[in-house]
Amino acid sequence: MRIKTLYAFITKPPFAVTIFIALVLIIPIIVYQFIPRVPQSSSYHHFADIRKIWGIPNFWNVISNIPFLLVSILGFVSIQKQRKSNNLAAKEAIVFLIIFIGVLFTSFGSAYYHWFPNNDSLVWDRIPITIVFMSLLSLTIMERINFNVGFGLLLPLIAVGTFSVVYWHWTELSGQGDIRLYGLVQFYSIFLIVLILFLFPKPYPPLKIYIGMFVFYILAKIFEYFDFMIDGLISGHTLKHLCAAVSACFIVTMLNARQTIQSTTNNS
Repeated sequence: MRIKTLYAFITKPPFAVTIFIALVLIIPIIVYQFIPRVPQSSSYHHFADIRKIWGIPNFWNVISNIPFLLVSILGFVSIQKQRKSNNLAAKEAIVFLIIFIGVLFTSFGSAYYHWFPNNDSLVWDRIPITIVFMSLLSLTIMERINFNVGFGLLLPLIAVGTFSVVYWHWTELSGQGDIRLYGLVQFYSIFLIVLILFLFPKPYPPLKIYIGMFVFYILAKIFEYFDFMIDGLISGHTLKHLCAAVSACFIVTMLNARQTIQSTTNNS
C-alpha cells in the first residue's frame, strides 16, 4: 500500500516532470565529470565469423542485416495503413516514418560496415542507429508527456545523435578517441524512455511492447559481447543483428497497436 502511495505521489505531473528534467541534466554532467575519455577499442572491428561466401567478406554479418530492411518495409506499409484508417496523426506518422527510415539505413549502413569494417565505415552504421533511438525517445515524449514538446524535440534530438557519431569519429582521427557522447545517446536514451514509462503511465504506447523491445535489444548486446564464445554455424554478432531486428519489429507492433487502443477506447 505504501509503495502504491509513493508511486502515485511520484507520478503526479509537477513532481514527475521535475524528476525527469533533473535527471536529463544531471546524469550527463556526472558522466563527463567522473568518467574519463573512452576511445574506441582496437578489437572492435574483429569478428568471430570472417568467412567469405559468394565473394562477400564476413558473409553472415553482412547478410544478417536483411531483416532490418524487411522491418522497415513492414513499418512503411503499416504507416500507410494506419493513416488511411485515421488511427495516426500527421506528426505521429512523421516520427514513425523517420524511425523506419533509420531502420532502413541501418540495414545498408551496417551491411556496408561489416563488408569493410573500419572506423570510417562504422560512421554509416552508427548514424542510422542514433536516428532510431532519438526518434523513439521523441515519440515516447509525445505520447507520454506532451505531444507538441515531443514532436518539437525530434529534430534537435536527431541532430544531437548525429553529432555524437561525428564527434566520436573526429576525436578518433585526432588521436583522442572519445565515445562517451555516442554511448550516452544510445544507452541514456533507453534510460530516459524507461523513466518516462515509469513517471508518466498511459495506455499508449503499451508497456509490454517496450518490454519486448528492450528484452531483445539486451539479448542483442549479450550476443555481441560473447561473439567469440558462441561456437557453431552462427556467430554471436550475427545473432546480435537478428535480435536487434526483432527488437525493431516491436516498433511496428507499437504502430499497429494504435488501432487496438482506439477500438478499446471507443467501445468502453
